[in-house]
Amino acid sequence: MPKRILAAILLAAVAGCGDEEGPSEAFTVEVTPAAAGLFSAAPGNTVTLTVQAKDGGGQVLGGGTKAFTSGNAAVATVDAAGKVTAVGAGTAAITASVTIGGTTESATATVTVEVAPATATVIAPALQFDPPDADVQAGGSVTWSIGDVHHAVEFTSGGAPADLPELQNSSASRTFPTSGTYTYRCPIHPSMTGSVRVH
Repeated sequence: MPKRILAAILLAAVAGCGDEEGPSEAFTVEVTPAAAGLFSAAPGNTVTLTVQAKDGGGQVLGGGTKAFTSGNAAVATVDAAGKVTAVGAGTAAITASVTIGGTTESATATVTVEVAPATATVIAPALQFDPPDADVQAGGSVTWSIGDVHHAVEFTSGGAPADLPELQNSSASRTFPTSGTYTYRCPIHPSMTGSVRVH
């Protein structure tokens, strides 16, 4: 009789442990992009993160609940949809978490925020503008420095300053008081294009 009672107790204990643990499915979380560079003011001051949960075989899992948190809200904030908005210069870790069946896993994206410079210089080696996209803060200026091959700058978006005349072995600057993106081209060589992003 004591042996029977002991066996029953052991069976009950094993069954109880199984009920407590329950089935679980291991998964990992991937966040894209894993690293992003933003400016402290628009344009270019936001990025939306994409988050996926994957099983051990790499298959994407549906469902679950997603959440986002910023490790430094003074640098960047993040909303419930994963949209990151830059606030100030610095680096912030944005954590994306996924909860499925009571299990939560997470991954982190690194966001680096910088303040646009007050000035920028664009050169024209051969038949291209370098850099093709220049960034300055509102009120800043861009200088085009042209070498042996003659070029001009013709703005193709509204609100831009006056065009630059044909230049050769010389430079000219323009000031950009208002935020926005200003596209331009060389009318002499129409395949040459660029933009100025004012933050």
